[in-house]
Amino acid sequence: SAKSMLILLLEGLNTDSKITARITALCGGVNPSYWGQMVAEIQYTVNMIYAVVLAVITVIGIIGAIFIMNDIRLELHYRRKEFGYLRLFGVSKGRIVKIMLYERGFKMAVATVFALVLYFVALLFLKIVYNINGLMPLYSFVGILVLLFAFAAVSVIPPCMRFLKQNVIELIR
Repeated sequence: SAKSMLILLLEGLNTDSKITARITALCGGVNPSYWGQMVAEIQYTVNMIYAVVLAVITVIGIIGAIFIMNDIRLELHYRRKEFGYLRLFGVSKGRIVKIMLYERGFKMAVATVFALVLYFVALLFLKIVYNINGLMPLYSFVGILVLLFAFAAVSVIPPCMRFLKQNVIELIR
């Protein structure tokens, strides 16, 4: 059948002249090696698009990480009196770090829910308008969530600990 011959062609088994002649006839006189070249070119193009998309996502992620760390430092600066008073009333540094982690985790959870809503709206749009099925696998989503919360912990703890090394009087000023 034509389907099995095309499968043989795509697997590189087009050495038999009868198969090649039959596929050439099925393809409207076009040489079967042309289709193999087209498949290779399409795969190369898709791989290049994938690489560009990953590079753009990486750059956006790095810029986002810089902004998040700057936001944490700014938040620490604006809340220095609050932390000073908490230290003055006997709250431990570890407890203050936990407060910051919980607050940052809550902000990230809200942002993740918002991102998921936008993601599924975009999927619905692609399905309705362009009839494209694209769904991120569950293991990728779980991996991204783990990385986000790990980044939250890594980005909160060091600046917070550095900030809390200051004297209580300096924090209150």
